[in-house]
Amino acid sequence: MIQPDPSAASDSAPRKRILIVEDDEFILDIMVASLYRSGYEVDTATTGAEAIEKFHAAPCDLLITDNRLPDLTADAIFTTITTTHPTVPTILISGLILDVSRRERFAAVLAKPFRFDELQTAVDNILSPR
Repeated sequence: MIQPDPSAASDSAPRKRILIVEDDEFILDIMVASLYRSGYEVDTATTGAEAIEKFHAAPCDLLITDNRLPDLTADAIFTTITTTHPTVPTILISGLILDVSRRERFAAVLAKPFRFDELQTAVDNILSPR
């Protein structure tokens, strides 16, 4: 079991919850390990339908999703979830070049391949208190 870094989150504040939607198990495992060690609570889904079901059962503070999944696109997941939770920030991970109008929908966009410190910085910037 991966243990979070005790210095990454204080005991007085609840850990921020992140849902990662990625169908590549290798990338998913690395993302989970990295964010969990940084003190975040992390849940996963490998399909869009599973992500929507998990989010509606237990909303998260941040959604991270791959652009293309076996069943749905990131846009479809984002649209479905933001219908009931319009303020949930979302990070899009994509190997495709996206037009500006699509980028503006998301809190951050990371191009594959990305470095995990880039992911960490994006997550911290979105979830850190201002």
